[in-house]
Amino acid sequence: MTEKTTVKTFILYNYSNTETFTFEFLNTGFNMKDILEVEPVKGSIEPTKHIIVKLRLSPKNLLLNYDGELEIKIIWQPLEPRPIKESDRDNLFIRIIKKSFIRVIINELINIRI
Repeated sequence: MTEKTTVKTFILYNYSNTETFTFEFLNTGFNMKDILEVEPVKGSIEPTKHIIVKLRLSPKNLLLNYDGELEIKIIWQPLEPRPIKESDRDNLFIRIIKKSFIRVIINELINIRI
């Protein structure tokens, strides 16, 4: 059966005028057999800059539904070097929802038999 890869993009902004932050996506394996790819997985964003992030979900089983969260670890880095404090750490979460393509699967099975 045909895989239905879904690609979504979003923008990660740094609205600070004074601090750079590093980011890293955690748990990109997502505990499913599906493939979830994130580009870029980690990096840094300078003050007042942004980066475009691409998520690609390639299902291995079209019949499964699930939803979960993809975590992004953020660490703020002030201009003046100093030890990282707990208040410099943030976590963001992106909701991932996968719905089955039952109609597509049924249509493919019907077409195969014809």
